[in-house]
Amino acid sequence: MSERLVLEGRLREKEREAAGIRLRIAGLRDSIRAVLDKYVSEEKINADLAAAQAVELAALRRELSEILCIMDAMKLDLGEK
Repeated sequence: MSERLVLEGRLREKEREAAGIRLRIAGLRDSIRAVLDKYVSEEKINADLAAAQAVELAALRRELSEILCIMDAMKLDLGEK
């Protein structure tokens, strides 16, 4: 198998991985918004849940950023950028 095909396969894997992380980020974003409903009194807000989800979202965002950097490098090697 040629080096180019191997690299293209790895790029497709990274694209799928990024898509999965994006989906998880979107779910967390929506969940945090629901927990922080502005029509719920401050006393009833589950701040611990919102904080835990925000920490998870931040970690996923960092992971996505790393994957996107790797994908950019792969695209450069393939001549796609």
